[in-house]
Amino acid sequence: MSILGLWRASRSGDIEGYAEFVRNAIQRYGAITRTLNIAAYQLFSLRDANSSNPDMFHQFGIMTDAYLPKPAYSVFKDLLTEHVRPGAALNGTEARN
Repeated sequence: MSILGLWRASRSGDIEGYAEFVRNAIQRYGAITRTLNIAAYQLFSLRDANSSNPDMFHQFGIMTDAYLPKPAYSVFKDLLTEHVRPGAALNGTEARN
């Protein structure tokens, strides 16, 4: 998985493209977790550092800097609901298959 897709989406301000990147990345990692013994997926940033700054490093979040959900937030939430049992510790060992 390359940061290039993330860079392209955030660089162009394409929040829908970023949501699709998040979905694809998590699904791909989920598909290979057992094979590669991946114990956890860590989200880099919950919210943007500065949503009004066009520089890509300020818009990595799945929420704006005002904590308003971006499309990637719903994607992330749905994937957690799909792959993690309610009440399970979120350490990667409790994932559903």
